[in-house]
Amino acid sequence: MSRIIIMSADPSAPGAKAVSALRKVNPMSISAARRALSGAEPLVDSVVFENDHERVAALIRSVCRSLREMERPFRIYELAPDEGWANLDEALKEKLELTPSALENILARVASERV
Repeated sequence: MSRIIIMSADPSAPGAKAVSALRKVNPMSISAARRALSGAEPLVDSVVFENDHERVAALIRSVCRSLREMERPFRIYELAPDEGWANLDEALKEKLELTPSALENILARVASERV
């Protein structure tokens, strides 16, 4: 199992349009969306490879697409399910970072294994 974390790489305060766009694809409160878009907390924090893989994969893809459309930079990380994001040091976070294509390969591989 893997845990996928998507973090905003733009610390600037998001506008109402960005908050609204994020909330359309990832239901959360307005304040949580603002914190996530400014990088204070994850935009997505989900374990993949479980029974709800299709829903989680759709959420991850939707959030990434929305961020690209908003032109807000983001970073993707793969952790073990029991690893805590807040407890990781920056050097380890760098090692856990994924490219968007690596993430897509993971999601596609899991989908093919579930068929």
